[in-house]
Amino acid sequence: MSSYAGLSASGGGISYTTSKHAINGLTKEIAWEYGRQGVRANAIAPCLVRTEMAKVDFETGLNVKLAAETVFNRYAEPAEIADLTLFLASDSSKYMTGQIISIDGGYALGKNVTL
Repeated sequence: MSSYAGLSASGGGISYTTSKHAINGLTKEIAWEYGRQGVRANAIAPCLVRTEMAKVDFETGLNVKLAAETVFNRYAEPAEIADLTLFLASDSSKYMTGQIISIDGGYALGKNVTL
């Protein structure tokens, strides 16, 4: 599990952002090194998910401002991230590897973020 913070320098803190960039590199390296042996490696990069980590956003009202930066004007529900996780664990994604999959409700659109 990566994060939007692994796709840019997003002010998430040096340790957190660095760890997510490392996950993205590790994901791609695993895919490259072990793909011929049938190993698939993909990472999910969520942004703005209604979780315990985002609780302070809702307590302070920051969630309204941040949600407005998404196409859907809301935070993702944890079940929506789980759905993507299940897809990646299934045979439906058997030809996918080395991908960092952003699930951000369009948050990165118009921002300088490259996948």
